[in-house]
Amino acid sequence: MQQSSSPAEITQKFIQITDEWWGSYTYRAFNISRTSTTSLEHYTTADIHSIFRVYVPKKTYSIAGLDDVQTNAQTTVHQLPSRTPGESGEYEKTMSYVIQTRQGKVIVIDGGYQTGNYDGKYLFAYLQRITGKAKPHVDAWFMTHPHADHFAAFLSVASLYASQITVDAVYHRFPTVAEGQKYHYNVDATSFQKYNDKLATHTAKLKNAKGESTPLIQVNSRPSGKCNSMFDFDEVHIDILLTCEDNYWAIDNITTKFSGTLEENGKSYTNKP
Repeated sequence: MQQSSSPAEITQKFIQITDEWWGSYTYRAFNISRTSTTSLEHYTTADIHSIFRVYVPKKTYSIAGLDDVQTNAQTTVHQLPSRTPGESGEYEKTMSYVIQTRQGKVIVIDGGYQTGNYDGKYLFAYLQRITGKAKPHVDAWFMTHPHADHFAAFLSVASLYASQITVDAVYHRFPTVAEGQKYHYNVDATSFQKYNDKLATHTAKLKNAKGESTPLIQVNSRPSGKCNSMFDFDEVHIDILLTCEDNYWAIDNITTKFSGTLEENGKSYTNKP
């Protein structure tokens, strides 16, 4: 903003800068000049900071139980890009989210591919950066489903950095082999078992913040009325709205106007969605 000149040669040892001092201005410029014949040539940044600082007043909000720093910090959702090269020259599709609460808790959702460990290495380095710790801590890691572009980067992190990260709990609801054979088409039972085994064996490599084994916890949906369907991490609330179990219930219990044969695999789905 255009502004008029302030009084020059202010030499007081201490000037209190308040909201009234700033007035309607959003910016002011300052010059430093010596008040004696002493040269400023060899002054360091620390020297200047010891004699000249400008504090900008900031309006803060208040939340009971939290100090001003925590109250006015931001809860942030980070969407990480894929780091795994694809055949077309572009990166593979993926899903990788990190939620960081204003009090510093960290929730990871999925993570990306395992191929080449690109996504896993990127995710681990990202966690180091946003937490400011060489050994980052994850309060909860949620796996949405067992596709490689979602859960496989977790395998990389657990394989490469098990001693350099702590994870309080891993949450999932992967289909079992029996469920796959009953409800899914073109079922590869070996793959179903492999994905469940990999999630279990790699979670077993990790420790929580107390140095104990990281638990692998199966979630349920909120409509099911079972436990492990709602989670609170500081001000972040998570509802599990749907799992594969809900789809299976629907297949067994809900009839529709549709009937016939699904031509892709030859199975009959009479009166079933």
